[in-house]
Amino acid sequence: MRVSSFRLLSKCNGWVDSDLPVISVENPYARMGTEAHSACAAHVLGQPIPPLSKEAKAGFDKFTEYLADHPLPTNAPQVLVEKQLTNGIDTGHPDLVFRFPDIDILIDYKFGFKDLDYEWNMRGYAGLLIQNPVRPHHAVPVRAIIMWIQDGSVQTWEWSVGEIQSWWREELDPRRSKEATRTFTVGEHCQYCPIYHSCPERIQIGRASAEIVTIGQTILDMRTPKSILQVWDAATIVEKAAGDLKDYIKGHFAAGGEVEYQGEVLEFRLQNGPPAIDTPRAIEVLTTTYGIGAREIVDVAKIPLGEMVGLVTKHSAPGKKKSDEERLRHDLLAAKAITPTTRLVSARKTIKELKGGTS
Repeated sequence: MRVSSFRLLSKCNGWVDSDLPVISVENPYARMGTEAHSACAAHVLGQPIPPLSKEAKAGFDKFTEYLADHPLPTNAPQVLVEKQLTNGIDTGHPDLVFRFPDIDILIDYKFGFKDLDYEWNMRGYAGLLIQNPVRPHHAVPVRAIIMWIQDGSVQTWEWSVGEIQSWWREELDPRRSKEATRTFTVGEHCQYCPIYHSCPERIQIGRASAEIVTIGQTILDMRTPKSILQVWDAATIVEKAAGDLKDYIKGHFAAGGEVEYQGEVLEFRLQNGPPAIDTPRAIEVLTTTYGIGAREIVDVAKIPLGEMVGLVTKHSAPGKKKSDEERLRHDLLAAKAITPTTRLVSARKTIKELKGGTS
C-alpha cells in the first residue's frame, strides 16, 4: 500500500514545516501519543505494528474496534499526522488525518473524561482542512471522529464542504467582531481564524504578556484554564507540556535553550523568529527593580498573591516612589476582578512607568 505523505511528530512536538519553530517535549504523554498514532497509521497502510505500551495499546485498540464497524475506503490514503493539517496554526490539531479520494477523516483521541462538547472544535479542524493553501482540499465530505479512551465511547460527525463553509461564514466569522477579537474567547473562534498569526489584536496581547513574564506577574493569570497562556502560542504549548507555572517561567527565561523538568529535558524556541524575551534584560529587571535574584526566578511561581505583593513592595529598588509601589500593589490585587485584556493593558502601563517611561 503506497502513501503520498507520511510524517510523524510527537504530541506537542511542533510544526512540520522546517522554517517554523519547533517545540520538542519528551514526556510520557508525548511518547504514548506518538506510539498510538504511529500504530494507527501503520495499520491503515498495511504495515507491521510494533510493540506498544499499555496506554498506547488502549488508543490503538479503540481505533481498530471502530474500523471493524466502520471500514475505511480501500484506496491508499494520504496520511497527515497532527500539525500537518494546520500548517503551523499551533492552538490545536487533530491526531490523525486520512485523506481519501471520496472522504477526508479527522481523528482525535481524548484520554480524559467525556465532559465537553467538541463538535465545534472538530468543525474548526474541518474548516482548516478545506482552506489549507499548502495542501488544497479536493471538495469531498469531512468525517470527524473523537475516540474517548477512558469510557470507550466514540463520537462521529460528518459534513459536506458546503456545510463547513456555511458554518464558517455564518457562525464563526460574526464572532470576529472587534470586541470578540479583543477578549479572545478561547475555544470559540481564534484558533480557527484564517488570519490567526497576523491578527493585530492578538499580537498586541502577545507582546504585553511577554512583558508581564519578565517581571514575574504571570502568577496572577496562570492558575485558571482560560488564562493568557491560551492566547499566546508558545506559552500555551509550554504550559501544557511542563504542567505548571514554575517551568513556564523557567523555560521562558532560558528562551531557546533547555529546561529540565522532573529529570527530562524540554527544548524549545519561541514562535516567529527571535525569542520574545530578552533574557539578560529580564533578569536585570527582576534583580534591580524587585530584588529577585536569577536563581529565585522559578520560586516566584510558588508565591501566593498576598506574599507576591509583599515581596514586590519589600524589594522595590531604592529611590522608587511609594506611589509606584502602591500602583503596582493595586494592579496586583485588582487583576483577578478584570478581564485578561484590561489586566494586560493595566500591567503594561505599570511596567512602562516603573521602567522610567521605556517600553
